[in-house]
Amino acid sequence: MSQLAAWATTRRKTLLVTGARQVGKSFLVSMFAQDTFSSVVSLDLLEDRATRESLAAATSADDLMLRISIAARTPLVPQQTVIIIDEVQECPNILTFVKYLVQNDSYRFILTGSLLGTKLNNIDSLPVGYLTKIRMYPLDFEEFCWANGLSSVAVDMARSCLRTETPLPDFLYTRLSDLYHRYLMGGHAGCGKYLSGDEQHR
Repeated sequence: MSQLAAWATTRRKTLLVTGARQVGKSFLVSMFAQDTFSSVVSLDLLEDRATRESLAAATSADDLMLRISIAARTPLVPQQTVIIIDEVQECPNILTFVKYLVQNDSYRFILTGSLLGTKLNNIDSLPVGYLTKIRMYPLDFEEFCWANGLSSVAVDMARSCLRTETPLPDFLYTRLSDLYHRYLMGGHAGCGKYLSGDEQHR
């Protein structure tokens, strides 16, 4: 959260959070926005076909802003509203137009994008100075255990058993087996972690 908070203190910068699908980008960004801004507008370009097609057809920054205002479920309030656009790789033209919108400084923008094929390859070539980029990764199994409340005592016990090649106590084996099953089934996707330090285009 500290990286998101640091971005919130800047002006005229778009925040772009990238990472694999289902690592928790949208959840974390939404939680941060609700806690930080008095007005939040969220658009999901993957789930909302009509909005995706509308924004993809934008011909200028002003046209994009008009289309966002029409798609929004709540009023846009200058200097107060943050606009979240999820799965921005579905409309790459947004990345170019938002550059001009943030220079106007009426609204804040947070974009999320999944690393799908070559759709986001042009991000690194965007004009410098207006983009703060953060990449999120899924949790490894130990981090997943921590996130699900496994105590440090239990983790240390598991490590000790592995190190000495002794069987795990039944109660710990059952708990770890359950967590591991959930992890393999995609439970790790509900939580994400940041790459250490912001990746910023300056």
